[in-house]
Amino acid sequence: DPVLGFSRIRRVRLSDKGDIYVLDATAREVRVFSSEGERLRVIGGPGEGPGEFSFPVDIGLLGDTLWVADGGSRRLTWFGPDGDVLFTMAARGCRSRVGCAGSASRSPPAVRDRTGSSNPIVRCS
Repeated sequence: DPVLGFSRIRRVRLSDKGDIYVLDATAREVRVFSSEGERLRVIGGPGEGPGEFSFPVDIGLLGDTLWVADGGSRRLTWFGPDGDVLFTMAARGCRSRVGCAGSASRSPPAVRDRTGSSNPIVRCS
């Protein structure tokens, strides 16, 4: 039951203020808990739309901003502190069963803009 437990924990990250971010790959969502274990919010869910995931493979935090790498949709989505989508970038080189980001990294994959446009491309290694 995704409400009561976890199916497949893919990654856990701890924020600077002590909140715990847990990526459940089967439920395709990030669950956020306080340092006391209180469930604060759920970010994402299954799908292909904004803020949804088809095969989430990694998460990270930069300050109070969460990023989620989705290997199925080949994109990197950034969320604000309240779970609102800030923006999404295309990711190159991601395969559905291979992570877009380094598993030990708190930082997202390197970003480079090949065209000089405002649409950056994420280069996954």
